[in-house]
Amino acid sequence: MHRILDREGVEFQSAGVFHVVQTRRTCAIFLLDFFHTVIHLPFPALFLVILTVYFLCFCFFAIFWYWITEPCGIGLRTYRDAFYLSVETQMTIGYGVPDSFFNECWEAAVLIVIQTVIGLMLDATVIGIVFQKLANANARANTVIFSDTALLELEDGCVHLRFRVADMSWRPLSQATMQVYCVQHHRDSSQPRGIRVELAAVQLEEPDTDIHNGIIFLGLPAMVSHKIDYSSPLAPDV
Repeated sequence: MHRILDREGVEFQSAGVFHVVQTRRTCAIFLLDFFHTVIHLPFPALFLVILTVYFLCFCFFAIFWYWITEPCGIGLRTYRDAFYLSVETQMTIGYGVPDSFFNECWEAAVLIVIQTVIGLMLDATVIGIVFQKLANANARANTVIFSDTALLELEDGCVHLRFRVADMSWRPLSQATMQVYCVQHHRDSSQPRGIRVELAAVQLEEPDTDIHNGIIFLGLPAMVSHKIDYSSPLAPDV
């Protein structure tokens, strides 16, 4: 049985992979949130999507450039020439037309404005996606490490589960909060594969979630402590 959250990262930490298999996935749900769906693509797939979108945009406007070549005196002989002109217009890398005023053709003026505006919107979207991809919080979370093992310590007649957490970055996180969850597997013949999974939030004594909302200072290694009492999901069955 695999762990729900992996520990395959550096220093035996998690790489952010959940061993949860989704048997039913509706593509329409991801299409409704297309921006975040694209952000979570791997870089090779993201590059391919961006390349395809730009290529289709160039091809689309090349049709209109080829359509107005005669009345506007542009002198395009093939669709390939129109494609080159579409790239030059959207990417503003120069013009190779006989008349820079397009024979005073209003169709060319409208087409230039529309393609330029759409190109700017497309550039802004791609820049936002790439920036969000590079600024993904998962990369920053890799510098927050936990103890390889947790300890059971007896204090004042009560058992405490304890482990340590620290931020390895030279600029530690501020206003960091801590929440611990307990994942338990129970044998249940009525469930698939005979296993029933229960998830419960664990009440912490340190950091105290009641006093400072569980805020911890990660500039120094911090201790996380949970008291195993009657309300704890780790309490043994009597």
